[in-house]
Amino acid sequence: MISNDFSLELPLKPLLEAAGFRLESIEAERSVIYVLGPDSRIIYCNKAWDEFASLNGGVGLNREASLEKFILNAIAEPLRSFYANVFAQAQKHLQPWEHDYECSSPALLRLFHMRVLPLANSYFAR
Repeated sequence: MISNDFSLELPLKPLLEAAGFRLESIEAERSVIYVLGPDSRIIYCNKAWDEFASLNGGVGLNREASLEKFILNAIAEPLRSFYANVFAQAQKHLQPWEHDYECSSPALLRLFHMRVLPLANSYFAR
């Protein structure tokens, strides 16, 4: 079951909005969206995160349980250093980065598009 009563820390909403994002729009988005802190820990993920976890047997991977987790721990070891470098370079150079990848389940072919958007002059970039 997807929780609709997920609450954010009060400072997060103004910080997202200062970076040009409306929290209500992010929550309504069907794509999974998450925000990483400067230490690559998850500080926010939208409702679609819960829906994806629920549909794919992600018991214990709802967004409340995922907050403060190091994102690279969720990435398989052969790709971990690749993503660590990509995230760091995007933030360092303040350049968006996009990538198509496959993440299929045994029963379903799934193709995804990842877009990394670094945020300049924000709490997230510190």
